[in-house]
Amino acid sequence: MVDVDVPLPRKRRVSVLLNDAAATPANDFYTLTRKDELRRFTFYPVLDVLIQGLNDWFSQETNSLICAVGRIVELNLGSQKWTNKDLEILQKYFNIDPDALFTELKILKSRKEEDLLPTNVR
Repeated sequence: MVDVDVPLPRKRRVSVLLNDAAATPANDFYTLTRKDELRRFTFYPVLDVLIQGLNDWFSQETNSLICAVGRIVELNLGSQKWTNKDLEILQKYFNIDPDALFTELKILKSRKEEDLLPTNVR
């Protein structure tokens, strides 16, 4: 394996014309190595975007929607778990009438109890 020396970046002074009056030499950032430069300007920004995306994906609102859909699939309409909040969440995301949805789910549940549903729906 061949070792290649990566040259260190030269420390360059920021031009006074480009630098605003509030900046001080302490605010000017000089990287010592290419690794530090990549870490600061590439790795950390990408990591921030990924973390924010995961936070959005697994937010409490999304979790509530997943739970509401799960309760619909189970047809647990009379259980303590099913609430009007579930209907409100479904109405918000799917733009449906909560009363119509609840009525349809009651019909579906009664058909399931009477064994009128096809076997692949049970």
